[in-house]
Amino acid sequence: MLKRFLQNAPLFSRLSDEERQALIERMHLQRFHQGDVLFEQGAPATALYVVRSGLLRLINVEDGRIIANLGPANLAGETDMMLGLPYEVRGEAATDLDVWVLTREDWLEVIQVYPIIAIKIGSFLGQPVGDTRAYVATLLQQSPLFADIPAHVLEALAERMQLEIKQHGELVYQANAPARNAYYIGEGRVALVSINPNDTDPFRYAAQGDVIGVDAVLRGGTYGAVARADGDVQLWKIARDDLLDLVEQYPILREIFRRQQPETEAIDRIAARDALQRTSLFEELPLDVLDDVIRALIVSHAEAGETLATPDAPLNALCILHRGRLHVVEEGRVVAEYEEGSTIGENILLTGRPLSKTLLATEPSTLWCLTKDAFERLMARHNELGSRVSFLLRSLLSEEKVERPEQQSFLRMFPLFFGLDENALQTIEQALQRQVYPTGSMIYHQGEWPEAFYLVYEGEVRVTNSRGKVSIVRPGGFLGETALLTGSEHAETAQAITDVVLYMLPRPDFEAMLERHPHIALSLSRTLSARLQRLQQKEQAPPALAESQSSTRTASALVFEREGSDLKGPSLWDQVQDWFTYLSTGAKIRLAIVVLLFFWLMGVVAPWLVVQRLEGGSMEMRHTQEYVMVLVRPMG
Repeated sequence: MLKRFLQNAPLFSRLSDEERQALIERMHLQRFHQGDVLFEQGAPATALYVVRSGLLRLINVEDGRIIANLGPANLAGETDMMLGLPYEVRGEAATDLDVWVLTREDWLEVIQVYPIIAIKIGSFLGQPVGDTRAYVATLLQQSPLFADIPAHVLEALAERMQLEIKQHGELVYQANAPARNAYYIGEGRVALVSINPNDTDPFRYAAQGDVIGVDAVLRGGTYGAVARADGDVQLWKIARDDLLDLVEQYPILREIFRRQQPETEAIDRIAARDALQRTSLFEELPLDVLDDVIRALIVSHAEAGETLATPDAPLNALCILHRGRLHVVEEGRVVAEYEEGSTIGENILLTGRPLSKTLLATEPSTLWCLTKDAFERLMARHNELGSRVSFLLRSLLSEEKVERPEQQSFLRMFPLFFGLDENALQTIEQALQRQVYPTGSMIYHQGEWPEAFYLVYEGEVRVTNSRGKVSIVRPGGFLGETALLTGSEHAETAQAITDVVLYMLPRPDFEAMLERHPHIALSLSRTLSARLQRLQQKEQAPPALAESQSSTRTASALVFEREGSDLKGPSLWDQVQDWFTYLSTGAKIRLAIVVLLFFWLMGVVAPWLVVQRLEGGSMEMRHTQEYVMVLVRPMG
């Protein structure tokens, strides 16, 4: 009966069967007669009582008021005894009474062997029951994370921790909620589901000895994952203010917590979208393109006083300052300041020139960053972004030529050459040959061996492959690279659809450029790989999927593809137009003469023949009728 009672009593419900049994073995049964006093108000609490039978009356001695009559399976004096306080009321037997008694001496001996009992009950009562620092410190020391921490630091940490028990499936913390507590897992494990779209594996488990939520607490942010108990879990919770005090007092703790696998903070899409739309690069882009940009952002954190970039280690990405404050420092003085919502490094993506100034975080800061590699992949997927880049580059270069004409190269407008210095650009520029193609002229035919790499400076070029797929290459783009990289004939035909200005790089110079600048070869290889992958996906996709994908606009390194109906091949009218364009001038004149002759035959000769035929038929019928009448008359 006592075992069943302890299992159902809220005070002991968090204990394991072994821990409850340890208490039961220390409890003894005692009988009182009606009117006997079990404990006196104000006297030291020496025992707790569990009623087995009869009634135990609780009385306020000061006014004689009866507080309660406790029947079987009720507790009395437990809080006072466990906390070492005087009894708050008098307890006397209202009837003959049988109770189980646990003395304070026995209680102290039990929690010395099982300190977790005192911790669990203290967690239920909301205040510590006895000194449990040594136990918690020993528990922390068993974790590899805290193995090298001095004992006094662990005791200071243990003193601020409180036990929290979670049952299977119970929420520990919610994603995007303010990070108010960090948790050390004493027993069990916690399932973490990240809501960051950039995580390749958003599901993971934190087990015994791990700390969760600490990175969000230290940076003053929000939790980046949903945390739920996977089974029954024993958690040691420390509040944010307490943790910040300890980290400031013991810097070694900050270094320890940095070893933990961080939970990446989720990006606030609305805030990121607003910040991007305030930039000239992203202000006019469709929302679906902006969402793709946001998915490519990487979360970065900086502590107060941390240096994010220097002239020797420059910033090489566009960053949005979501939280905190940054200073730009030159020669020991602050020349600029960034506040929350600011964007840093927009021209890094446009020109490929990293920010070579010192960037310093003056307080804990969170940044959302878009690297150059990620930006190039985005341009390969979205023609709108590529068009915007080309426009801004041309405007930027025209402005810079006025200020520093001797240092600028028109190759800066081509994203392909991001990262090259002026000397490298001038070397490439010297090998280029400028060529102008009038509207309708052919640049190269399918099946021809490649002789050069082409950069589109002005105008538009139509590229058509053997399957009828059409791509449009605009200023800032390039063509002819596929055949050069694969060492095969051109697999498509390129034709000027407007007056086009191209810069041609002969094949030997193209190969020399790739040898000197391998990152250009890598960029071109990525472009080729992306094209082949998209083509394979479209060929393997079922009809319904292919139709849905036809509305998605993609591009590869500023090669802007016209999709939709073009995915099914050109129409008959488009084929006739292409066929007529390919004809020579003499053939076009002969075709025009044939067409005119056809219309003359159909509009003049054919109607005349019809009329003559009809008139000839009527004359013949009239002669036949007269001949019949002549033959018939004598017979009459």
